[in-house]
Order: sequence, then C-alpha cells, then structure tokens
Amino acid sequence: MRKILILSAILLLLTLSSYGQAIVGKMYIIVPDFIPVYSVNDSNKAVTALTYRASAGTKFSVTGFDKDNNIKVTFWRYRTSWYNAPNKDSAKKDSSKTDSTKSVRVYQRDAIRQSNVYQPEKDKVYIGQWANYKEFAIKPDVFNRSCLAYYGPKTDFTWGVMTLPIKLRFGNGKERQFSFEEKLNLGFVAGVRKQIESTVPQSINYIGGFGISNVRTDSLSQKSNKSPAGTSAGAFSFNVGVLYAYDNFQIGAFIGADYIPGSLGRDWKYQGRPWVGLAIGISLFSRNDTRAEAGENK
Repeated sequence: MRKILILSAILLLLTLSSYGQAIVGKMYIIVPDFIPVYSVNDSNKAVTALTYRASAGTKFSVTGFDKDNNIKVTFWRYRTSWYNAPNKDSAKKDSSKTDSTKSVRVYQRDAIRQSNVYQPEKDKVYIGQWANYKEFAIKPDVFNRSCLAYYGPKTDFTWGVMTLPIKLRFGNGKERQFSFEEKLNLGFVAGVRKQIESTVPQSINYIGGFGISNVRTDSLSQKSNKSPAGTSAGAFSFNVGVLYAYDNFQIGAFIGADYIPGSLGRDWKYQGRPWVGLAIGISLFSRNDTRAEAGENK
C-alpha cells in the first residue's frame, strides 16, 4: 500500500511538472463573460476571501503555480489614455495666465474599469488598470474550461529548415520539355513572419533561402542525350516564396533555380532556369520558436 501511495505521488508530481512546462510563459485569453480570479499573498497562496472578475477578451500570461497548485497569472498591462487638466497649483502662482495653458497630464480611465485605482482592493470588482504588474490566481478547472491559448498579431524574423517536395520545370516547346519532379529537397530559409491573431498558431511567412536538391539528369534533360534514364545529380538550389502555416499544417508556393556544378551542369537543359515549387503537408517548415511578448489589454 505504501509503495502504491509513493508511486501515485511521483506520478502526480510528474504530471504537474509536465503540465507546468506546457503552460508557464504562454499567453491566454478569457472566453466567457468573466471568470473569478484571486490575489496572491506573500505566502504564495490565493486569497479566496476576495473574488475579482476578469472580463471576456482579457489576456494574460501564466507565471507559475501557488502552494495550492492554482495557476498564477499576470494580466497584460491595461492601456492608459491621457487628457489635459488644469494645473491648480500653477493657477494660484500666476493668475494672469488662462487655465488652458496651465495643464498637467493625468490619467483618463476607461468606463469599463468599474473601480477607481485609488479604491481599497476589497472594494474593487473587475480587473482593470489597478491590477497592472500584480499577480493573481485562477483555479485550474476554471482555467481549463474558460481560457484559450492566445497568439497576438506580430511581425518578426524567422528562420529554419524546409523541405520542398514538388517542383514544376517549364519547357520552351522545343528541346526543353515541361517536367514534374517529386524529390527530397532540403534547405535553409529565412525571412519575415507575420503572425495572425488567433487562438491557434497561424502565420504567413515570406521566406527565401538555399539548399541542396536531387535533380534528374537523364537523356531527356541533357543537351547531349548521353545519360541513361533514371540518372540524377546533386544541385545547389535557391528559392523565394510565401508559406501559410496553420498549426502544423503548411502550404506555400515558391520560385527558384537549380545549379549543377561542372560540365554536367553545362550540359543540363534546366541549368539556372526558373521552376515553381509547391509545398503542402505537415511540418514542412521547422522554424525557430521565440517566446511571445505580452501586449496590452484594452
């Protein structure tokens, strides 16, 4: 019995550790009208005596777990707008100037922030500007049913390795014929990635690069017609194109050219000729994964 309890405890710890690694540092968005959240005290425990509400559409980052395994979060900074207000102190010192020229910048709080930042926390109801830079706790069952992973709009540099399984080579109606190739092409690519706002990873990648490809060099593709059918050779490949990614599914189109070194390349009909490549499949492009940065709640 004791061994079973120990084993169960170990399995629970491993499960929590794996779960923590999966969500800590990630961004999430609240789906229903609102969810209950709690402040975290100095003892790293949720203060459940006071319940606050976080509205639908509120975004937050997971920072860890409290002592009761509630999920600790920080809400994205609430945006602050400004307006000019009369500076009463300046007006007293110099009454010859109009109030419009004596102004200071002060906070203008959204009407949606139903509690003033100067109210005691016990009187607050909704998470708002007052919650900036503070930690809160969400119960795991509420988190699992009411929060979705969030990927905000972002443009950044991307790089990685890509396979391009299909190439279409165009002919000229004479000595060079249209050619359809299904070969393994492996290359390094880099470019700009535009992440689309979604609860599923989506992006449009404008990338280009180089690599090594295996190309056909039989009698149909050579000027001298000396090579037997089924002959192939290695070539340097250069390409540029657009790739759309939805989670692990990817589809894209590229243009490029292949170059075979040496005399074989000079005899190859498609040397340096443009081709169109089609990419469709699962994880054709493996990109570097950068941690997202928190934005703002409106």
